[in-house]
Amino acid sequence: MDWIPIEQMPSELKDGRPVFLTAARRGRRIYRVDHWARPEDHAGYTGWGEFNTQFWPPTHYAEITPPAEA
Repeated sequence: MDWIPIEQMPSELKDGRPVFLTAARRGRRIYRVDHWARPEDHAGYTGWGEFNTQFWPPTHYAEITPPAEA
């Protein structure tokens, strides 16, 4: 899996779909599956649904791809 800098995330991925996120915190790496929350979805809140951007903002992302059909 290739990690891409969060600044390069296309706006199409901020539609509520899950993505992998990572960040460094206190010398260790944090990984989460998260989604971008839009104001209309979360009573005016915009940002990552679970990833705490105040204390450890995500630095990289990876798109989650569905498994290949058998």
